[in-house]
Amino acid sequence: MSHFGICLVSPIFICTNVQQEMLYGLIHARYILTNRGMHAMYEKYRAASFGRCPHVFCQGQPVLPVGLSDLPRNYTVNVFCPRCHGLFFPKSTRQANIDGAYFGTTFPHLYLMTHPVSQYTVQLRLAFTLWNALSYMLLFFLFY
Repeated sequence: MSHFGICLVSPIFICTNVQQEMLYGLIHARYILTNRGMHAMYEKYRAASFGRCPHVFCQGQPVLPVGLSDLPRNYTVNVFCPRCHGLFFPKSTRQANIDGAYFGTTFPHLYLMTHPVSQYTVQLRLAFTLWNALSYMLLFFLFY
């Protein structure tokens, strides 16, 4: 501010900052789809930087960021659980204010295709759970 009380920051400067932020975010969405970007996101995924799934049956599965739209300013970022395939709002308020277009709609699916070890097989665990439940029900009806 000057000594006359007039703000010296012009609206053009503020507009270019917003545009620069949007451009950086859209470049980030393209970067994380490259090999170097996938490796960087793999390290963040292993450290659970994006949080963990809130479902009890997922047992603290790390989640991946995903956007609901590739167009900026439509939706904020959500997180995707590879175990239950659920979409959730991030618990962190800092992450909840990030535009979803900065991660894109294809990132978690491409990530799980390139790193299949990161995806746990829920179907196998569910089959064992159902088998145990059926065997207990069968024993209950046979002996009572």
